[in-house]
Amino acid sequence: MKFTPLISVVIPAYNAEQFLDETLESVLSQTYENWECIIVNDGSTDNTESVAKKWCEKDSRFRLTNKENGGLSSARNWGIKESKAEYIAFLDADDILTSDSLEVRINVLIEQNVDLVATKLQHFTDKLPKVSKNNARQDVLYYAKEGLTQLMAFNKVTPSTVLCKKSVMDEVGGFTWHKKAEDLHCWLKVLFAGYKIYRLGEYYAYRRMHNNSWSSMDINCSKEVLELIVSLKANILENGMDYYRYFNRW
Repeated sequence: MKFTPLISVVIPAYNAEQFLDETLESVLSQTYENWECIIVNDGSTDNTESVAKKWCEKDSRFRLTNKENGGLSSARNWGIKESKAEYIAFLDADDILTSDSLEVRINVLIEQNVDLVATKLQHFTDKLPKVSKNNARQDVLYYAKEGLTQLMAFNKVTPSTVLCKKSVMDEVGGFTWHKKAEDLHCWLKVLFAGYKIYRLGEYYAYRRMHNNSWSSMDINCSKEVLELIVSLKANILENGMDYYRYFNRW
């Protein structure tokens, strides 16, 4: 019998009315059917709530929860607490999943015996580009000192591609960095705690680039990453790593 555990797709949504329909349609279109989708309305001032309600009426697997505005980290953490599943998938409210995204990632997480799975992410503006599968893909395992070294040099793990064990998020406290690079901070905490991150070298999600998108406002986040590295100095040194290498880099 095939293992099909419940997956909670957590979507933080702030003033997301323009793109939310397409994002939720990509969840509804998943080949993997045992999911719930938690839409966290993070104090939106537009019609995000009404758009979300429409989808909740369409399919009971969609759930809307409202909170005061607190930012991405706060909204994702809220969704994690609302989750009824053992596994969490994160998806930003303007990004889109390929139809097989959940199915591929949960299978890889189980087969590879890892704690968090991510994939490559294709950027787009208006129309979704065609993405071909690569039989010679290069997957990466981030683990221990070597994994920390790779991830601190260049973060290739993007929230909308992540599926992980809820227990891992609970142990590391979820997202506790309330600035840009909040995702890198979380993944580093996962590695510092001894867990394994596996990144597939294929595309299973699309990131929409537009004027209000988080990544279009500051593509490098260099200042915030430098602050982050400084905050993790003790952890970096405890793992026998060259702290000043990363300090100087950023």
